[in-house]
Amino acid sequence: MRRWIVLAAALLVLPAAGAVAQKRPAAKKPAVKRPAATKPAPKLPAITPQELIDKHIEATGGREAYEKLTSTVMKGTLEVKAQGLSGTIEIYQKAPDKFLTVQSIGGVGEMRQGVDGETAWAKDPFTGVRTLEGVELATQRRAARFNAILHASELYDKMEITGQAMLDGRPQYVLKLTPKEGKPIVQWVDGKTFLITKTEMTTQGPQGEMTVVMRLMDYRPVDGVKVPFKTVGTMGGIVELTITVTDVKNNVPIEDSLFAKPAS
Repeated sequence: MRRWIVLAAALLVLPAAGAVAQKRPAAKKPAVKRPAATKPAPKLPAITPQELIDKHIEATGGREAYEKLTSTVMKGTLEVKAQGLSGTIEIYQKAPDKFLTVQSIGGVGEMRQGVDGETAWAKDPFTGVRTLEGVELATQRRAARFNAILHASELYDKMEITGQAMLDGRPQYVLKLTPKEGKPIVQWVDGKTFLITKTEMTTQGPQGEMTVVMRLMDYRPVDGVKVPFKTVGTMGGIVELTITVTDVKNNVPIEDSLFAKPAS
């Protein structure tokens, strides 16, 4: 939930990877032996959703550190191993509600998706330029909200802790966030570090609905706020995409024109 930047980036990138996957079938993977059933998760202390979010804010740097940031430029690489695809990703975000992601994949081309504060749009080699509406618009406007974690109660109609679970041998709180438009987002929050470790959501796009599961890892502090430098996402249980952040700069000047919808 680190201002939802990497989370939103994965949300935007994975549908594009899905379109590519339709053109390049994934290589068959050998059968994997299922691990034995794990022991029940150790009981974590009871906590409310807002208390859990507050602990996450504190664990990633604190409200004061977040409020010092006004813009972010993030760059990295992306890889879809099964399809033999790789490329780069750039993410631009400016307070209060402007967002742009630029993906460039070798042999495929460039894909852009942005929010100018009101309009959400997408441009790619498959569908050209289009204006996002309905659930897609609502999803991207939430992603565009700068320092969104500080405003979770405004962005989601319902927040609830639905249980506890084990992940990589560590107990987790399971947090369910239900927006006014779109399906719920489920977050796994480490019960000791209070960092987001896993996210599950359903995305909406030209290919229809797809389930996306993301693992967030390798948190590092940048200007006092921790960022997950690696995200591994699985779409529809088939396509696996890895985003590796290589550079993050905060409070840099960004022209509003960068977020404007391109001409058709």
